[in-house]
Amino acid sequence: MSLMASNHWFVGVVCTLTLAAACSADTSVRTSRGRAATGAAGTPASSGTKDGGQNTTPSTPSDTPANSDDFVVEDQSKKDAGSDAAATDATVTAEGCEVGKFCAPTSPDPDNCGKLDLKTDTETVLRPGNVLIVYDRSTSMTADWNGTPKYIAASDALVAALTPLQAQLTVGGVFFPSVTSGDMNCPMGCNVADPFHWIPGPQACCLNNVANACSVTTIDQPDQLDFMPGDAFIAGFPMRSQEGLGNGTPLGQGIARAAEAISGRMFTDPLAVIVMTDGEPNCDTDPQAVVEQVTGWAASFIPTYVVGLPGAQPAADFLNQVATAGGTGQYIDPANPQDLEERLRTAISTTVRAGFDSCTFKLDPVAEAPEKLHLIITQEGAESDVPRNWSPTATWKINDEGSQVDLEGQLCDMAKDGTLEGLRFVYGCVDVPPAEPPPSPS
Repeated sequence: MSLMASNHWFVGVVCTLTLAAACSADTSVRTSRGRAATGAAGTPASSGTKDGGQNTTPSTPSDTPANSDDFVVEDQSKKDAGSDAAATDATVTAEGCEVGKFCAPTSPDPDNCGKLDLKTDTETVLRPGNVLIVYDRSTSMTADWNGTPKYIAASDALVAALTPLQAQLTVGGVFFPSVTSGDMNCPMGCNVADPFHWIPGPQACCLNNVANACSVTTIDQPDQLDFMPGDAFIAGFPMRSQEGLGNGTPLGQGIARAAEAISGRMFTDPLAVIVMTDGEPNCDTDPQAVVEQVTGWAASFIPTYVVGLPGAQPAADFLNQVATAGGTGQYIDPANPQDLEERLRTAISTTVRAGFDSCTFKLDPVAEAPEKLHLIITQEGAESDVPRNWSPTATWKINDEGSQVDLEGQLCDMAKDGTLEGLRFVYGCVDVPPAEPPPSPS
């Protein structure tokens, strides 16, 4: 249901060396080249040498490693506490970092800083989104808001919020209330200059009587806007938002018509519903039915955002209930039209995701010890470490040269469809928790 997006940008590839927390932790972990001398039985040798008498000559530390790939880890805090326990390879752990294993001065981490973010040449593309607007066009929308009628101020704010992403959006609109067939009879001589009583198009007609209108037509009717590319919706929205202004606020029927519009289509990209109203629902609206419908959308990963325009405050409890059921918390109570625009833009942007255009990642520099490479993902603002065999359907692998990573199965799908908010590769020390396995694909 969405337009294919052509926009893309380069993934951030700045290669930075970052000091791992564990490598500068309060335990004063120190590393030195060379392995501790051991006796034949594997026990630590004497810390000095004795001559023929009882005098002891202290040993002199050497910077020359016994084996260039080995090193000793010394915990200064233990030494200060009087402990004579020898620190051995990979035994000191500080804040989740296996110091002995990951903080060795090996390429591509020559400065022994602990970890290195590897850059890739993979790009991201915008994945299209869908938005359904459920919009109140009752007569109260003609009231003033910061010097402008509400229906104009709200319309301008919505259009401004949609415009930056219009090429990546498919948008539909259910407007309530609607005119009835009897209201659409057009006698000769009607006032076509009055925008409140005029529907443009090949069968243009006037609206004779819209007072107390409680009906809402289906999304395919002339006074609604069926799903269409974002730019076309933007062009048609201002007029539709003022057609058929009536005294009723049939929010319940508007939600029911929105449910019909959604159920009749297959959405392959994210969808969000935005409800905008300026008063308490009437026309026999069943509040529980509205909440149940919105709850069902949320269970299908369709969030519902609720906007309470000036005048809607008496219905705050109900609007908050709907927003909570829709998975978006409290309803949006904008301070002014500019605030409304910003908050609508935030809601709309959630439907457009940045996904990777490939599941193959070239690494620079190469991970010369492939087993030290970590895949770090971001979901819901939190980072986690993904194991190679994350789940039976989500895996990743690195080639023997350490130069290329391939995401496989469900993990590849998540990277492409924008489920992952971020993805990076870290060589060496990491201090993030392991990732929870993803739900099995349906």
